[in-house]
Amino acid sequence: MYNLQLNIDRIVSLTQSKDLSINKMLKNAGLAPSIIDNMKRGRLPSIDKIYDIADYFDCSVDYLLGRTDNPNKQKSSNDFSGSSITNSNIANNSANITIKNENNLTDEESELINIYRTLNVKKRHQVLDLVFKLENEMKEINNVQ
Repeated sequence: MYNLQLNIDRIVSLTQSKDLSINKMLKNAGLAPSIIDNMKRGRLPSIDKIYDIADYFDCSVDYLLGRTDNPNKQKSSNDFSGSSITNSNIANNSANITIKNENNLTDEESELINIYRTLNVKKRHQVLDLVFKLENEMKEINNVQ
C-alpha cells in the first residue's frame, strides 16, 4: 500500500539535507507548490511528478515510495541483465530493441517490454502512471469481493 506520509517525510528530509525549503525545491524541480499540500490531503501525485522529484534529488523512485530504504539509484530487478538485449539504430528517440526470451517471459511480456523501451521518458511515465492506476483498481475490486 502506498504511504503518502512516508513519501512526504522522505521529500522533507531530502529537502532539509540540501538546506532548501519545500517551495524552493519544488520550484527548482519545475513543480507546483501545491503538490505537497495535496499529498497532505491524501491525494496521490502522478508518477511523473514523483519521477521529477526523484530526478531532482538523484534518488530512486522506490526510495520516495517507501519500497526501499536505500536512496541510491540501483538497477531494477527487471534490468534483464541475464537476457540477450540488442540495441541498434538509435535515432529520433526510438530504438530497435529485441529481448530474447531467456527469463521465462511470455511472448506478450517480451513484446510489452520491447514497446516500452522504444518510448521516450514522458511516454514511459504515462505508461507507468496507467499501470499503477490499473493496479489500484484491481486491488479495490479484489477487496470488494
